[in-house]
Amino acid sequence: MAESRRKRQILLFAAAFAAAFPVGAQEPETASGEVIASLRGSAVTAGDWRRTRDTGQIAGQTRLSTPEAENFVRGELRAQLLAAYQRDAVEREQIAETPVGRWRAWAAVNDALANHARTRGLAGTLEVPDEAVRDYYQEHIDEFDRPDQLSVRHIYLSTQGLSEASLEAVRTLAGEIVTALEASPARFAELAREHSQSENTNPDAILGPISPDQIHEELREPLWALGDDEVGGPFESRFGLHIFMVDTRYPVSVPFDQASPMIIGRLRQQAAEERTAELVENAEEEFGLTLHPAPETLEADTPVISGAIEVDGQALALAFDLDLESAPEGDQLAELVRQTQENAVLAAEARRQGWDSDPTLRQSVEQAEAEALRTALWLTRVEASSEITDEDVRRQYDENPGAYRDPVRVLARILELRPVAEAEPGTRVATLEVLNQAQALRARWASGEAFEDLVREASTAADADEGGVPRWIYPYGADSGQYSAAANLATGEVSEPIRLTDGYALIEALQVENNHLQPFEEVEDRIRTSLLRSTRRSIYRAWNASLEAEAVLEPPVDIVAFHTRDYIAPEPETASPEAP
Repeated sequence: MAESRRKRQILLFAAAFAAAFPVGAQEPETASGEVIASLRGSAVTAGDWRRTRDTGQIAGQTRLSTPEAENFVRGELRAQLLAAYQRDAVEREQIAETPVGRWRAWAAVNDALANHARTRGLAGTLEVPDEAVRDYYQEHIDEFDRPDQLSVRHIYLSTQGLSEASLEAVRTLAGEIVTALEASPARFAELAREHSQSENTNPDAILGPISPDQIHEELREPLWALGDDEVGGPFESRFGLHIFMVDTRYPVSVPFDQASPMIIGRLRQQAAEERTAELVENAEEEFGLTLHPAPETLEADTPVISGAIEVDGQALALAFDLDLESAPEGDQLAELVRQTQENAVLAAEARRQGWDSDPTLRQSVEQAEAEALRTALWLTRVEASSEITDEDVRRQYDENPGAYRDPVRVLARILELRPVAEAEPGTRVATLEVLNQAQALRARWASGEAFEDLVREASTAADADEGGVPRWIYPYGADSGQYSAAANLATGEVSEPIRLTDGYALIEALQVENNHLQPFEEVEDRIRTSLLRSTRRSIYRAWNASLEAEAVLEPPVDIVAFHTRDYIAPEPETASPEAP
């Protein structure tokens, strides 16, 4: 079965390669001959060399053995020969005149010009008065003049759900711990290992570095009032009792002189963004460009830009190698359209201001255009030859069932807890506080409260009012980060708090399925994309192999030797024998 499948893949790749690169269509001598002539007798600068895993840093820092140096130089020269052949093929086949070549080059040139406009043209030469810089510093003083960050030793004793008698016992224990630490601070780690219930410290009981907004509000003032190596507490929060000792203090304030260059950059960028928005808003008056609203879905005749240049959905698809049937939709499409329109406007402004006459920018634009046309050459050659049929997709699914089975999938209800805005503008609930809240909610579930009710009460997710909409969690996709925790749950069990990017989550396992085969309809597009990529890679490798076989990519021995000599490690010096 495996041998038969492999033969079919080889035949598929062979047929695709033959269609993309017919015999006699390459005419490589011109390109390779010109490059070999230019390389013969001339040094290749360090900037021409790419860093590779096998060679490390080449440019004058690492010396290689002769075989290593020859292999490296030969590989780099082959890359230059291939690029030259591609440039020659782009001109010979007039790729710039094809739809894919025209629109990919248009997008690449716009991107290069727009990037210059954003970072230098509109912002780089703007004069920022000293008064404006100082005003910005004072208006954002909380950002620059901030309390020190602290690394602290921490002992936490929970008081959640305790009776009055038990609570009094915990308070007594906390007082005894503080007394012991005041007598011998070196015992902090020992006592923490014995008594602390915190999950956020290392074996030495160190928490941090932390900023004031990362700690419970009621603990901020007393903690930051402690001196170095001073034991403080017990301090009480709504979650329990805390004992601290300041281990290290990290100053984070930024004086005006140090902040000034950053502020100037921000003000220049802000001015550039405002000017960009103004140019986009008045694109029709300024440049004769009508910018159309982004659609929900992309169609071939969807208008994107009209007027001085006509850009529709088909042009957008060609520019960014999109398939209209599977193009992004909604917000993703809106962002692509917005970026394309903004780039077109800024490129027009760059030409109007004459920035494109700058030699450095002109070189960048030419390189971007050449790279886009080389990519268009490749896409043009493989477009027809790398089509994947429905039968190919179905066969891949049927012959590789193990690839589309989930070891475990979990139908879960998720309670998400992310920081929310507090009363004071610019502050957020501390991450540690969110963790404690998650732990308290799980304890309530363990005591018998319904998880669905807890979701309604506390979750910050959009489905909170519905008690958390059940959804399947797989080892891939948006929920992959939660999979490892969910996969170890039994049906009806709730996980410990799971770290999110900016908060925590609890997961209730409603149903656990082992060895689940994903339906064909769910993986069809993924299989098609994977086969298309594999086919394209195989065609490209076969193309390179054919060029190397015809010596198109094989640099002459004397050129390899010439460029190798500067990278060979010198022979070790040997001491001359002493005279008898």
